Amino acid sequence: MAGLLMYVSGKESVDARLPKLPALAALLGDAPRAERHVVDGPGNAAGIVMAVTKNAPRVGYFPDNQEWHKAPGGEYWLGIDTHKRPGPDDLVREKTIPGHAVCLGDGQQWIVPIARQVVSGSVLPQQGVLNADGEWELVALPEYAALWADASRVWKTIVVNYGWEERTEDHRDFTIEELFDLACRVLTTNYYLNRFAISALGLLRTDNAELVSEAVVDIPGLIELLKAEAESKKKSPVTSDTGNTDSGEQD
Repeated sequence: MAGLLMYVSGKESVDARLPKLPALAALLGDAPRAERHVVDGPGNAAGIVMAVTKNAPRVGYFPDNQEWHKAPGGEYWLGIDTHKRPGPDDLVREKTIPGHAVCLGDGQQWIVPIARQVVSGSVLPQQGVLNADGEWELVALPEYAALWADASRVWKTIVVNYGWEERTEDHRDFTIEELFDLACRVLTTNYYLNRFAISALGLLRTDNAELVSEAVVDIPGLIELLKAEAESKKKSPVTSDTGNTDSGEQD
């Protein structure tokens, strides 16, 4: 079994501290987990080790079989079982958004949720809200608002860079750091992850962060559609208008 381990020092339960640890709270969400008090954890201090997700490794501090990473700011530690590093099957959330498989830095296929399709626009769950005229409007659910905003910016960047829309003075392309952050936000939609866990697992690289951003706006689907259209044109019969021919007979 595999999963992520978390460690916080002190005797107070992890749940009691989550309001003060937003990065950890975002990772945990509704993840199934188990806790165990240890007298000697990372940093040689007593505290609580917690296993995250349904396929949790054994709960405890076993430095010979684990690697531990101290989170920025030192608020918690993240542990990984060195014999079986967690993958997408171990960290998948109970509720997910369908998407495209992208091979990340661990060599495994992770499902990147599709937020926007070329033809239909948003494919995320939306809420119906009556406007001032008493007509229904669809708005992104709060939990998907950030994902939709990211997808909208990615699509805008694509259409501008391909010349489908005019580049305006305020348009700005993504930096690699922005692509990494966007990929982190996208991946946490379907998996019990955060920026630090993604970093510790070595999932993002310069050659896959852009693939994640393309998948969230269904570029793989668009490519397959274009290929199918091209194949259809090849297979369609070619007709030619030969016109009327002269029989050669004279009046």
